[in-house]
Amino acid sequence: MKLPNLTFAGCLRLAVILSLMLTATAVAETYVSYNGRFYINYPDTWEQVDYRTADFYIRQATGALDYEAVFAAKQSPKVFEGVYVILTLDTNGGLDQSQIDSAVGVVCESFDRPKVELPLDSFTTGLTLNMVAYDSSMQILAAMSDVSDGASVPRKNILIQKFYDRGMANFYFYSPDSLLPESLPALTSMLASFSTDLSQIEKKPVKVADLDARKNSKAVRYIILFVGLAVILVGLIIVRSRQGKKQ
Repeated sequence: MKLPNLTFAGCLRLAVILSLMLTATAVAETYVSYNGRFYINYPDTWEQVDYRTADFYIRQATGALDYEAVFAAKQSPKVFEGVYVILTLDTNGGLDQSQIDSAVGVVCESFDRPKVELPLDSFTTGLTLNMVAYDSSMQILAAMSDVSDGASVPRKNILIQKFYDRGMANFYFYSPDSLLPESLPALTSMLASFSTDLSQIEKKPVKVADLDARKNSKAVRYIILFVGLAVILVGLIIVRSRQGKKQ
């Protein structure tokens, strides 16, 4: 088979593309709520925070909170200092449309903002501080606010309520302002994956996070990247050698 006539610059471009592919590849993880009878997917750049760690921080911040799970971006410097989501449930039964409309109206009144019809896939660019966004087809409500807790880094909070046949799933999303544009797609993909069809989901025990797991997972990713770049480098050497022989 005749190899393509690659230039050195072309090989460098190929190296960059392949290295980006190696670092950007993400496989979704699945979280199953057996209390709420649903599941969601979150990217492998996120992790579920173990309950002991979440309990410790939540007690310090709020005293007590009946939460279902906490998820955080792995790149966060510390838990609850970067990007994270607290999931709570209200499973008192599904609401009919008039009750949902009333609940949305209560949120609009409490925030003193108008309801704006906004599809979920537009939350990343269209969600602002002067609206209560609502995707009527997916029955998802979202209201964004500035966090004023004395933190040195400006942060945003987004309250999300997902209405479904067992009640409401509430997602409390927090992010530093600087990370908001890149973290919102992970949030919207998580919400888009919400499903009550558990027929294909295998029951698995709750995993307790290992404090060293984050370091180990980063090490594995770096090893994969370096091995990939080494293969690319060998390819560059071969190409340059063949080009030298032709000259």
